[in-house]
Amino acid sequence: MIKKSHLDRATKLVLDLHGHSRKMGAFFYGCNYRDDPLKTRIFPYLLSKINNKILFSDCRFSMDAYKESTARITLWKELHTPNVFTLEASFYGYKCPSKE
Repeated sequence: MIKKSHLDRATKLVLDLHGHSRKMGAFFYGCNYRDDPLKTRIFPYLLSKINNKILFSDCRFSMDAYKESTARITLWKELHTPNVFTLEASFYGYKCPSKE
């Protein structure tokens, strides 16, 4: 459905939402353009600046071989858009960094 919709109108953002059972807070898994890695990091970075529950330091931008069949990597390769992410949010709540 996403690929078909992309033919009519370019997809700008894909978020696959997941619950995380071990880490606190929220963070992103994204892909990586080797030539311009910032392309895939801007969206999570900006969100982390406006919401302290999103921890940019916990975000990861990689494409390990054992994750090749995930929606995130498959859609990133097929849509050629930098903004394909898995957003992980803790089942147990948030431990926000203090603002001192």
